[in-house]
Amino acid sequence: MRALLPALLAASLLASPAMALPVTVPIAPAPGTWSIDIGAAALHAPYYMGSHRTGTNIFPQAGFTYGSRLKGSLNDGARWSAIKTGQVQIGPVLEYRQSDRFQKALPARGTRNAIEAGGFIQIDTPIAELEGRIRKAVTGYGGWSGDLTADTGINLGRLSLGAETRLAWADRSFVYNLYGPDTLGRREGREIEAPSYLTAGIEGDVGYHITPRLTAGVLVSYDRFLQNFESNARKRRGATQFGTALTYHFGNAGMR
Repeated sequence: MRALLPALLAASLLASPAMALPVTVPIAPAPGTWSIDIGAAALHAPYYMGSHRTGTNIFPQAGFTYGSRLKGSLNDGARWSAIKTGQVQIGPVLEYRQSDRFQKALPARGTRNAIEAGGFIQIDTPIAELEGRIRKAVTGYGGWSGDLTADTGINLGRLSLGAETRLAWADRSFVYNLYGPDTLGRREGREIEAPSYLTAGIEGDVGYHITPRLTAGVLVSYDRFLQNFESNARKRRGATQFGTALTYHFGNAGMR
C-alpha cells in the first residue's frame, strides 16, 4: 500500500511497482512539518511473479514527508504535489525499481535496475484514497509502466487496520527484462512474442503501535496475472506473500 499506511514498506518483485507493508493512518501534515520513518521488514514471497520457489528476505525501510506536498519512500519513490485543490493532487513522481535483488533466481540473468520518472494523480474520497501513476524507465529496461490503487484504513486505539486493491501494468520491455526472451518458449518453430505485464492484487495489514512512535505490523497479499502468456519461467499465475516489519517514527508530522 502506498499512501494511507506508509510506515512499514517491504519491496518485492511480485508487482509493478513493488508491494508495500504499511500500518498507520497518518494525520495530514501542516506546511513546514516533517517526518522520517526508519525500520526493517521481513518478507516471505516467491522470488519473482510466476516463480514456484519462495524465500524470506530482510529489507531496510525508510520513508519521509515534508509539509503536505512532498513525500517519499524506498518502495514508492518520491513525489511532489505540484497541484493540490480540494480532494485532488497531481504532480511528478520519481522511482527506483530494484529488479536484481534476486538476480540468481530471475529467469533473465541480465535484469537491470531502473530509474523511472512520471506523474501521479490522487483523489481522496470518504472511504478510500485513489491513486494512479504512469512512468517511463529512463534507465534499465526503458519501457513504460503504471498502476492504479485504492487504499483504506482505520485506527482503533493502538491498532491500525488497512486494505488495498491494485492493478499494475508494464509494457513488453519489462517482461523481456524480467523473464528474458529465451524463456517465453516457441510455437511451431516461431518465438512467442511477449505480452505486456498486467496483474491485479489485494492486500490486508494490521499494525500495532507499541509506543506513539514505534510500530509493528504484519501483512498478507495476493496478486495474480490477468492475462495468460507462455513462459518456461512462469510456473504460477498467482503469488501470495507474508510480511512483518518494525519502524520508528521521527519528526512532528503524522503523529497521533
